Amino acid sequence: MIKDMLKPYKEAVSKDKDVILDNYTLKDGIYILLSPNRPIEITNNNYLIINRKSKENEMDEIKNPELYKLFKEMDYCSVILNDDTNKCIDLPAKKIHSTNWMTLFIKKDICPEIAKEPINKEELVELINGYYEKIKQSEDKFLEIYNNSLHKEHKIKGKEKDEFFNKYFKEQIEYIRKPERIQKIEKNKQFIIGNFDKIIENIKKFSNEFTGYIKIFIEESLDTYNLENEIYMIPRIFNVNDYNLFIDDEIYGLPANNITTNSKKPYLILKTMQCSAPFRLKTNDVRYSKNYFEWLNTQGKFKEIKLDYYHEFDGTEPHKRNNSYYSIHLNKNSEIDEYDNIPFDKPELKFTLFNVLGVMEKIENGNSSTKVMLQDEQIVDYKKLQQKFSENFFNNRMQGYFKDMEPDVKTNEFTAQMKALFILGRDALYDFFNRGIDVSVKHIVNKLTMDIIIEKLRNTVQGTNTWRLAKAYNLRVSFLKYFELGGMDVADRIKSTMDNLRRKLKLKELVICENDDEFYFVAGQLAYYLFSQSESDKKTFGLFEPILNAKNPIQLKRRLSEIFAVYKHAISIDNISFKNAMAMVMGYETTNSIKDSNQDMLLAGILANNIFYEKKEDKQ
Repeated sequence: MIKDMLKPYKEAVSKDKDVILDNYTLKDGIYILLSPNRPIEITNNNYLIINRKSKENEMDEIKNPELYKLFKEMDYCSVILNDDTNKCIDLPAKKIHSTNWMTLFIKKDICPEIAKEPINKEELVELINGYYEKIKQSEDKFLEIYNNSLHKEHKIKGKEKDEFFNKYFKEQIEYIRKPERIQKIEKNKQFIIGNFDKIIENIKKFSNEFTGYIKIFIEESLDTYNLENEIYMIPRIFNVNDYNLFIDDEIYGLPANNITTNSKKPYLILKTMQCSAPFRLKTNDVRYSKNYFEWLNTQGKFKEIKLDYYHEFDGTEPHKRNNSYYSIHLNKNSEIDEYDNIPFDKPELKFTLFNVLGVMEKIENGNSSTKVMLQDEQIVDYKKLQQKFSENFFNNRMQGYFKDMEPDVKTNEFTAQMKALFILGRDALYDFFNRGIDVSVKHIVNKLTMDIIIEKLRNTVQGTNTWRLAKAYNLRVSFLKYFELGGMDVADRIKSTMDNLRRKLKLKELVICENDDEFYFVAGQLAYYLFSQSESDKKTFGLFEPILNAKNPIQLKRRLSEIFAVYKHAISIDNISFKNAMAMVMGYETTNSIKDSNQDMLLAGILANNIFYEKKEDKQ
């Protein structure tokens, strides 16, 4: 996976090295540039404050772009690897987060005379002294690449050490051993420690203006910063040295990004293969891997990142329309916790939202309002369709990268069962709305939408306020039509049933149900009409639960009779439509249970515009 994704990135960096720094951001803190050859003084020309939460301080990079760029280049070469404090030079203290003799990075919240709870100044000075001494002995870390590897039975000693260095790290070791470097390290150490109080005194003037880090840089060429970065990074760039292999004068190891495999976490080691490490990269490729994950972090965590595997990546647009791509997601630890290979881009969407139930919408006109029939709506944007699905079925919980989301349960708004249904369908729904892949959602959309509507009707609808659920039902039928799962069949049956009922219920003679569709639809219409007769100021949640809990036609009739007994006082004896409807339901015999298409018709009857409230053309 990582090897595949690295290829276009390596090509982009080989053409333009600025791809790396263009996507690098400085952390919050104060950045100070000093020189051992000048007095300690902080002026507008040698410091910047970075505070991402403050728009005023964010403008520093515009106020002094050259200094900002310089700090950016020097900082990139001086930070600990992957923000992992286990890669600090001053182990085990982990107080100093810089990596070379030209920088000193500490957190503001430990700094003497500035922090509320600082560490002891003498202790910090002692750590700084040890930090510089360890940098002098940098070549010891290079030995660990071999001595702690799979070849550790044979430790390198004596002449073998120089042979090993000359073979794999000749340039780096020659640089480490230069007397000039040793002298500069000592000079900078004396400069920092000797002027520590003066440096702190100057920083105190700005203590209320920044948070995060205190970062001190010593003036030196960028070439030296890059060389020191190599000295620090190469021995630490592998996850652990235990898995290093030396093949054809190349070192292969396990990258530190995206995986943790060490003695403290043995469950991450492969147990069913002949090799214990999942993959290895050459030293140079591991560096690209590090830079690549830093670039991924700039794209944002907790969202889908699309990366084309064919078009020429230039460090800006990782995905272009109509290209196949890798889909990845970064978790809070900057690890890829999901990876998929998408061989095609989203197909064009041609979705029609049908108003199957004839839902009316109130239009405000000044002090008055009118109701108009919602028109069928053409939807060509996946995001818009996702928003409608989220609003109608999951109370707007389906936002962003929702594949790992677990919404909070809230009484009468988002129930535990709705949460369970959300988790059940989130992967399939995400694949459809964000990738246009409908294979999985086709298999679940029928049951999923039905179960959600029933659950919401039971536990989130107060009284007979079913208008929102009627819109959800319309969306359900439209999805069934889109996926060719019988949606139009349901729509046609509802329309035909409603047309027949309008005709039958006006007759002044005995009328009967012709089929199960009529029986269950009329039962739903009657349930809504009866419950709407309640004169209570506050109708309870789950009013329709007795109807929804009925298992068969006999129970359904009994429940309707019981509800009628409660509200019969509110219904006129001259209400011919109601009497015809009750006669149709009570006189119909069927053995078919309330499930599948019958359940659909019962719900449609509850949620559709109620026939008993339609304006009559003629007076009774």
